[in-house]
This record gives sequence, C-alpha cells and structure tokens, in this order.
Amino acid sequence: MRDMKPNQRFIIDSYHFYKIALDSYERAKKRYKRHMQKDALVSIVFSAFSLEAFINELLAFAKMGKNAGLKEDFLDKLIEAIDESSSSQTSGGKGKRWKSTLEKFMLASEALGSKFDKGKAPYQDFADLFRLRDCLAHLKPEDLIEYDKDEPLAFRYLGRKLTEKFRGKGILREATTIESITFLVSTAKAAKWACETASKMVNAMLDKIPESDFKNYGTFLAYRGLFPPPTHLNTQNSVKNAQAIFRDCVSPDRKLSEELIQERRGKASCDKKVVVDASAVLALLNEEDGSEEISQLIGNAVISSVNLSEVVTKLADAGITERNIEQILSNLNLEIIPFNNQQAFMAALLLRPSTKLNELSLGDRACLALGIALNLPVITTDRLWANLNLDVEIRVVR
Repeated sequence: MRDMKPNQRFIIDSYHFYKIALDSYERAKKRYKRHMQKDALVSIVFSAFSLEAFINELLAFAKMGKNAGLKEDFLDKLIEAIDESSSSQTSGGKGKRWKSTLEKFMLASEALGSKFDKGKAPYQDFADLFRLRDCLAHLKPEDLIEYDKDEPLAFRYLGRKLTEKFRGKGILREATTIESITFLVSTAKAAKWACETASKMVNAMLDKIPESDFKNYGTFLAYRGLFPPPTHLNTQNSVKNAQAIFRDCVSPDRKLSEELIQERRGKASCDKKVVVDASAVLALLNEEDGSEEISQLIGNAVISSVNLSEVVTKLADAGITERNIEQILSNLNLEIIPFNNQQAFMAALLLRPSTKLNELSLGDRACLALGIALNLPVITTDRLWANLNLDVEIRVVR
C-alpha cells in the first residue's frame, strides 16, 4: 500500500492519555480503601480524554489515507461523520455544527455499516463515562446537605442524579453516608471500569473498520496494543503491534540480530522466566527465524540493562524515532534488570577468561552473567553460544 507516514504529520495523544489512566488505576489499587483516591478521578477523566483524542485521530488517519490515494469507499463517509467542518449547518443556519464525542463515535460506526446500539455495551458504558466526566468537570454548587438528628456525624449530599445509576454498576464507595459523587467514584473499581470502557470502545471501533489497506496500515494496527484492558496485557497481540511499528520503519531485508552479532564479533519453557539477549529481541521484532519461539517466551522475559541499551542503539541506527522505540519496548513489556556490581564482577572475572577464545563482547557476557546470577535460561540467536561450557542453560533459537 502507499506510505501514509502518519507520525510525520500529527501526534498520537490518545495512547498517552490512556497510559495516564492505566497508571492512575494501578496506583488507585494500592491506596488504602478508606482514603480519598484521587488517582481514581484522574483515571476516569483521562479515560474519557483518550477516547476523545482517538476519534479525532481516526479522522486524521482517514484524511491521510485519502491524500495518499487510498480508494476505500468508506473513507469519505467516515470523514464526513467525524469532521465538524464537513457537518451540516447549525440550527441558526450559519457556520459549522459542533459534534460531541458520543455523536462522533455513533456517526462513525454508522458510516462503517455497523452502528453502535445505545442500549448495550460498550456504548452504554461509554455514554455513562462521558456523563460522569461532564459531571465532574461541571459540578454545581446547589447541592443540599441533610443531617441526621440521631447521628450528628452522618450527612449526605442531595442532587446527584448519576449516583444511583453508578451504584448499580457496583463501582461506588461503600459503607459511607456521604453522597458526593466525587467521593463515591473515587475507587479503584471505578477507575478500572473507566479504563475497560475506553479499551472496549477503541477496539470495538477498530473491529468495525472493513478489511482494507487502511485497516492494515502498521501504525494504525498498533492501536490495539496501545489500548489493552486494565486487567492484563495480551502478550501475543502486544508483540504483533511492536512488530507492526518496527516493520513500518525498517526494511524487511535488514536482519538486525545478525548485524548485532557481527558487530560483537568485530568488536573483540513458556511458564518459566528467561533471560533474553539483545539479538533475540531484535530477531523477534524483525520476525526472523526463531521469532515464533521467542514470542512464546517474551511474556516471562527479563533483560539486562546493558542488552536493552544494545537494542535501543540498533533501533535508533535503523532510523526509528525515540517515540516509536518507547512504544515498541512498552508493547514487549520486558522486565529490565540493572547491571549491578555482582554481574559486573562476574562478567569480568568469571566469564572473560572462559569466553576469551570465542571473542565474546561485554554485551554477550552481561547477558550470560544475568542468567547465571538469576539461575535462569538464556535465550539468544547467536549460534556461537552453543559451544560455550558455562554453568547456565543456553537456548539458541535460530
């Protein structure tokens, strides 16, 4: 297909907003449940922000596809549905008509031939999320306070119509007489619900887009990995999204893991954790031989900070921007282990003499030292490692 090059023209903010929402949810889970959980409110508001940003980014992608010469019939309808400048006149007959985020999602789904059902999930929760966001953003001061004569310390706020609606979702604060909605929704459950709603709506919209060059564009595919549900990260989908971003930036003819191995030479089970070498990570991203096996292990993988630096260096040398490198590594969800004194001494005093004949670099020895220190198997694509006689399990996957 034609090269749309979206990151050269606009910034994808929806992912960053959603990441703030997810991080805030994780912090809210750790708070003492009777304390005011401000992180939950942040999660709710930024979940809504992420959806507002996403639908506008979808419009930008659609316009970019048209400018790149894509011929999909649905693009014109999609642009007209979301774009306020192309909407009909206001009720006064002048100017463009403002469209709410809810309306943009509904019109976009209709343009794609699969209209959301207002009375069913995920749209119902989506609408409730924006009602809650609007309520929090536009609180009114006219609430009354009602005191209980028999219990002077018991009081409640009146006038919050949304309270009962959200009580039925089971996400409000319990065992309290305070009826302020800002207090009641300050829970980890409410934060989780907000994040789940954002994730489900984005993925539901992506599902409605017909199979096409537009849908299969690499960076656009990455949205699925950027909006995982808050309960877990689907490792395999995240790997595919990292590969999509990588492939959009690097020629398929390049074998970065082989390049890394040559540079090193020139310079001198699925349920168990493993240590991954930089060559294994690069082979996975580049979908080289052995990448399927590595993808099965990557969800439980740790990597030395030294080898992570090698990966970042190779990706940067290949022309990938810092922003895309961060997204790739975030999708892989690797556990990064700092290169400490123990590993430094092991790499220099224990491994250097026994590997000198094979001309192993510091990067090689840092990876092996981490495997020995943690007593974990080491995964690499470097065939030379198969000849090493060390006190660590080495798996060469190529």
